[in-house]
Amino acid sequence: MRIIFYDKKELIIPDNKDVEELLLAEFDLAFHTMEADSKTVGSILVDFLNSDCTTDDYNKLTQDLFKQAVDYCVSINPGITKLQELSPKQRLYLYQKYATHQRIEFILKTLKIRYQVVSEKIELENNNYFMVEMAESNDMASIYYLELIKMVSRNIYIRKCDYCKKYFLIDGRRKTVKYCDRIPEGKTQPCFALAARQHYEQKLENDFVTKAYRSAYKKFYQRIRIGKWTAAQFESWSGKAKDKLKQCKDGSITDAEFIKWLKEDI
Repeated sequence: MRIIFYDKKELIIPDNKDVEELLLAEFDLAFHTMEADSKTVGSILVDFLNSDCTTDDYNKLTQDLFKQAVDYCVSINPGITKLQELSPKQRLYLYQKYATHQRIEFILKTLKIRYQVVSEKIELENNNYFMVEMAESNDMASIYYLELIKMVSRNIYIRKCDYCKKYFLIDGRRKTVKYCDRIPEGKTQPCFALAARQHYEQKLENDFVTKAYRSAYKKFYQRIRIGKWTAAQFESWSGKAKDKLKQCKDGSITDAEFIKWLKEDI
């Protein structure tokens, strides 16, 4: 596998693609394609952590080791609570120095790293040059380890989504994010939207006043459908009901008084 690192992004280079051709001869066009196809540093490691390795003993062992390393070094909610007070670099130092019972010991002899200076345009007078880093290895464990180091150096954290329970990446400035933007299998919305809906429904379930209001709303709306009320009559009731609900919420009337009013057959 060949990967290019730049800023907080990474791009996998297909085996049939010449790197120099991609970066130099076509860079004025390819860079924008790279931006579109690139992922946040750590994406390959996250995909591996979320994969099913139960049928492969070696990959399962490797996955378990990296889950331990990730939890220790870059997890938002590490198993050892005190680690939350430390930076990823401090946590990596402690992991390498003291966590010898679960420490990753990979021989990185197959990992090749080189740097390439590129320009966004090919004109000689252009001064907009920058450097990218390319890593190449046939050993995926080495790639995962390198990604972990890159995450530490760039303050990129990881956590499990509170909805789908899969790992996802978090920029250091967004530590409070609890849900990922994946769309779970069988769903049509991402986890953060599904979680918001779930919380709303749970809140309604525990809020008997709002629940009673919604029940009454449906009851009186049905009167329009059966011809017992006009739309104007329903709108009049609805406006009064909203005012009563607001009064109940701010304490002007009691819950019991509001429920009693809702039950009146207007």
